Amino acid sequence: MKLKNKLILWTVPLICTCVNPGRAAPPGVGIIPKPAHIEVHDGSFRFTPRTEILVQKGSADARPPARLLAALLKRGAGFELRVGESAKAGPVKGAVFLTTLNAPANLGTEGYDLTVNPDSIVIRAPHQAGLFYGVQSLRQLLPVEVETALAQREISWSVPCVAIEDKPRFPWRGLLLDSARHFFPTESVKCFIDLMALYKFNTLHWHLVDDQCWTVPIDAYPNLTRTGVRGGPYRTLNGTWMGLGNGEGSGRFYTKDELREIVRYAAARQITIVPEIEMPGHSAALLASYPELLCTSHAKPPLPELGTHGTYTKNVAWDAYREVCVGNEKTFEMLQTILSEVMEVFPGPFVHIGGDEAQKRGWQNCECCQARIREAGLKNVEELQSYFVKRIGKFIQGKGRRLVGWDEIMQGGLADDAVVMSWTGIKPGQEAARKGFNVVFSPTSHCYFDASWQSIPTQKVYAFEPLVGLDPQEAKHVLGVQGNLWAEKISDLKELEYQAFPRACALAEVGWSVGAQRSWDEFRPRLGAQLKRLEALEVNYCREETPGAPPKR
Repeated sequence: MKLKNKLILWTVPLICTCVNPGRAAPPGVGIIPKPAHIEVHDGSFRFTPRTEILVQKGSADARPPARLLAALLKRGAGFELRVGESAKAGPVKGAVFLTTLNAPANLGTEGYDLTVNPDSIVIRAPHQAGLFYGVQSLRQLLPVEVETALAQREISWSVPCVAIEDKPRFPWRGLLLDSARHFFPTESVKCFIDLMALYKFNTLHWHLVDDQCWTVPIDAYPNLTRTGVRGGPYRTLNGTWMGLGNGEGSGRFYTKDELREIVRYAAARQITIVPEIEMPGHSAALLASYPELLCTSHAKPPLPELGTHGTYTKNVAWDAYREVCVGNEKTFEMLQTILSEVMEVFPGPFVHIGGDEAQKRGWQNCECCQARIREAGLKNVEELQSYFVKRIGKFIQGKGRRLVGWDEIMQGGLADDAVVMSWTGIKPGQEAARKGFNVVFSPTSHCYFDASWQSIPTQKVYAFEPLVGLDPQEAKHVLGVQGNLWAEKISDLKELEYQAFPRACALAEVGWSVGAQRSWDEFRPRLGAQLKRLEALEVNYCREETPGAPPKR
């Protein structure tokens, strides 16, 4: 998607009765994700320069979505539509009417009703998020030309008459963006957020630090965006490992003002950003910046000098330079300070600490770590990992937030109130749910969108069922699903789009639409309509994986 054609996102509601799962999409209705209930009626509503966008007086939350809808129509259709208020509680002839008043409570925080009649449109939702999603559905009913910035006045700007009642299946519908392996400028991040919002994703898991790079400025520890932006040790594309401090970090990082702007931008599109600050493993960029956090077993061997390149296989010393020393109190002091500054920038309820792939080799021979094991009455380094996660989790909880970690945080026992992100497979998530912990399913088998299209095609993503093997009580602990876009081999927005779409469209429906209503045969024609929309947005989706798609530009 070109930056000049950046998406504009909005809010709206819908109302109706169910479309049979196996039936083809009704003519003119290609909405993704599929609404819970939809009826298609005869006729259409036509937008003209005289159409008004009205919010109910006293419904303050309706005004931002209304303005976003007006901005979309101005850009795509050239209409300067007035955004005003109405004292009425229902439809207004010749107008789109948005309101949060008198909406059915059973729609929840993200549900909406959308009713399109020949002479009026009503979007009703209990909360602003529902209005926003209603607008996204209305947007997908408009001709795809609305996504361009050409003001095509010859187009008939009509939408079919529908009644939609809709709400999401899961509260966590996420995608992961990895800015540590390759840096994505702020405008690229915003474009990605726009695409997420179009398909009703509500969580951006932002992987901001890793071995290769540290992209978040921390006032208390300035070396993190000096030395840490170069990282190390790091894995090259051919699988070899390079020495500590010789990383391929971009040397670029976000300012706090840029991060806050992206947080605001995402929030306006009903997306919460979950920052990930990797610990205790994947910490080479941190250790390259502050080597005093290395285990004592690694304090004596000389570290390679910056700029001196050598190739190492994965099974030698450098792989052990990726975990912080858990026996060192300085480690907790520094990490708590870092997390405090991160939480000042990211106000959402969740903080992701990674917690995965800690090799623990350094802990085995570290005097400080072994002393910690004895003092805390632990059995082994697995329980030392649990000690670390629980201690950091308690700190995060004390700040009014919740810890999220990859499923390795289960090793040695889970932290209270932790959320498990199940990536190594389905079983860890099932185990966590059975123990009463919240789970986000993101298995490599279906949700790793950096993988090749041959190994994870769109149909396989669509077939993913996160509640398989769980009884109704256990299923209540499943927060949702997430697709991951690790950027070791993705270097810019175009490559990101290519890996994400149309797989993200399939996952959006897995996260939003009830499993019994989903059908691949019924999904395909709706996906075809969305490919035309993505084409209008100049999104570089994977055409090779999509039969019948127009050729790549």
